[in-house]
Amino acid sequence: MDRRLSNFIVATQAEFDYFLGKGFVIPTDGIIENQLYGMVKYFGANTCIAFGYDTREKYVDCYVGKVISGNLEVDRHDGGYWAPLETYLREVRGIHKYFPSIGRDAKCRFPELKRFKFILGEVGELILADSEKAFLQIS
Repeated sequence: MDRRLSNFIVATQAEFDYFLGKGFVIPTDGIIENQLYGMVKYFGANTCIAFGYDTREKYVDCYVGKVISGNLEVDRHDGGYWAPLETYLREVRGIHKYFPSIGRDAKCRFPELKRFKFILGEVGELILADSEKAFLQIS
């Protein structure tokens, strides 16, 4: 397995395991490591926050999704939702703000994780609160 991928999983948990104190859990299949990507998923009763790393593109992203009856429901026709964090902010919350990258830090191998933590702290209160209202469309 790619060492950088293992480092990503460790860094993600170090940065976001505070979600566990907010009622989120990492399910038994919530940590994925394979040759193409790695992912850590945090599930609440209503929301899922996932951090992924693409091994070929060397790209980190954050996705949010809707949890229904304990399962991540991605099909919008079935009331679900699954999209990158910034798409969610635009489509659902009506937030069109640009969030700049966090500067490189020699100690931080994945600065994108710090950026996502900042964004969630600034405008992700419904997701972090695991609110039933997190996926209600803003008009």
